[in-house]
Amino acid sequence: MTLHTKPKVLSSDYFPQEIIAEALKQWDEIKAHLDISEQIAHIQKREFLNNVKLEVQGKIFRVKYYNYRSRFWHLLENLFYQSEAERNFRLMNYLCSIGIPTPKPVLLLENTIAGMAMESILIMEEIGLGKLYKDIISEIESAHKELIKFLKDVFSSIAQFNRTGLYSLDTDRNILIKRDNTKYKIYFFDFDNVFPFRKNNPRRAARTIYFLLRVRKIFKKFSPQEIEGLIELYLEQIGKKTWKKALLKELKKVALRKNPEDFAWLKDKIG
Repeated sequence: MTLHTKPKVLSSDYFPQEIIAEALKQWDEIKAHLDISEQIAHIQKREFLNNVKLEVQGKIFRVKYYNYRSRFWHLLENLFYQSEAERNFRLMNYLCSIGIPTPKPVLLLENTIAGMAMESILIMEEIGLGKLYKDIISEIESAHKELIKFLKDVFSSIAQFNRTGLYSLDTDRNILIKRDNTKYKIYFFDFDNVFPFRKNNPRRAARTIYFLLRVRKIFKKFSPQEIEGLIELYLEQIGKKTWKKALLKELKKVALRKNPEDFAWLKDKIG
């Protein structure tokens, strides 16, 4: 018996149908080009098509391609869970609905076999000019007050995200920052590693905080009291003040695994 692929299409509620239809039409025209077909054929996992830009009624949309064919465990996972692309699509919808900055999803296209996603195309609104977390850190690391202010904004935004019950790996690499004078707006843009069963806890919160403060070793620029202040701000905003002792223990563990000199001040706190 020959199994045939079956298309699956999901569209968001954030754009009129005529915009969604035009975006789909443009994508169908672009993907027919030989160079785009070849580019997609070489993608082993997932990748933004940085050379593809859809423009509809003054709006710019970006395209991300997911290939599951070469990843056996992901194919198997797609039998029981939503695909990575669909999780991204639905989470963007949800986060937009509750006011957490993230790209607005436009369209999800999937080729499926027996309900199992084989490949996906996720079309989303372009956020606009912004910078990665590490790039902002590099720019302002010598301005102590500005660095503290920025980190407070980041910790507060991550707390807002975690309050939804969601947890994401590699948070420091999956946020985009737009700056307007002295105000920072943090966008969450990649949810490939977000699962409904992966909940936040002191160990995972410590991992997030460690990787945020490890960038360019900015933890060395702060006193222990300042780092504790950031941790307390985060815990207060997620409603988990009682996690502090457990989080500090987990922070020490992850620091010892990565670099024993990191956060050496913790030994005075927890022995």
